[in-house]
Amino acid sequence: MQSLDIWKCQLGNDHPHVATNLNNLALLYESQGKYSEAENLAKQALVICQNRLSNQHPNTQNAAGLVKSLYNKTFAMQQRYIVYYSLSTCKTSKLSRTKYRNNVNIARTNRK
Repeated sequence: MQSLDIWKCQLGNDHPHVATNLNNLALLYESQGKYSEAENLAKQALVICQNRLSNQHPNTQNAAGLVKSLYNKTFAMQQRYIVYYSLSTCKTSKLSRTKYRNNVNIARTNRK
């Protein structure tokens, strides 16, 4: 985080090098399983790239790919939690299947 602060201080908050630093930090957090934190940093990097570079620029494409990947991982984690919670709190198998289907449908609706 110190290097990110230095980049921001020296170049400004919306410089493409700051976006690269944010992406690298997001990749570090992803490798540690901190998908939510990584997703927030990757989104910041994507906004900078979209504002300062074209949408076709490789850095913008990489940032968009990382955001998509992290979003999918975050969503998958949420689904696993829903399944675990649904199955661990239900008394009967019929109730379990119904509650699971309802929670998955809610999660899918929230994803859109």
